[in-house]
Amino acid sequence: MSDHQRAHLVSCLQIKVPLARPARLLLWAANSLSAGSLLAVKDWVVVVTGGVYAQALAANGAKVYITGRRLEVLETTARIHGAPEKLGPQGGSIIPIVMDVTSKDSIKGVVDHITQTEGYVNLLVDNAGVWTTKPDAGPEDGPEKFGNAMFAESIDAWQKAFLRLLGKSISSTTGKMGSVINTTSNSGLLRMSEGSQLAYNISKGASVHMTRQLAFDFGRQNIKVRVNGIAPG
Repeated sequence: MSDHQRAHLVSCLQIKVPLARPARLLLWAANSLSAGSLLAVKDWVVVVTGGVYAQALAANGAKVYITGRRLEVLETTARIHGAPEKLGPQGGSIIPIVMDVTSKDSIKGVVDHITQTEGYVNLLVDNAGVWTTKPDAGPEDGPEKFGNAMFAESIDAWQKAFLRLLGKSISSTTGKMGSVINTTSNSGLLRMSEGSQLAYNISKGASVHMTRQLAFDFGRQNIKVRVNGIAPG
């Protein structure tokens, strides 16, 4: 092979096997797997029932609807923890809205409001719960009253009500699947009862299993919503 032919072959190899594309792919993979990318909630629409989640999410750029039964408490929380000086320059916002998770009418009102104002929900955080030494009613009060006392604060219709909005997350500006986070507890996994907290432990046990079941059902039916639980303690 002449020097001219050898030079021509090297030139062709350099053109046909560029390194730029693999490098770009590696750079894209690194960026998409970075903590900032994986954990980013900037511009997300979030609905939170109770708890300190709201401030952490809003501080990272999310628009958080904080819900509960007492408007004055919600407004105070939004004013104090949602202040621009608290959230910082990259912060989002905290919006108070009354919702009773035990009332289907109350839930529907919030779903309708967010449907009109946002059109989707990226993240639903369930942090509502009950902590009592005994149920408000006992077996002697009849199955209906006792059942309501045991499960009044457990997760039920409100997650189903938000499912359509969560399903639209994938087509929102985030481009990510909707997500549900249930705050469960070790009390839902272990045989334990501090002070006969029967209602609490049973509701958390139901929450743990419901989280697993919803995740399985959504995956099987190709519903673009993830379901996970966090068990503090």
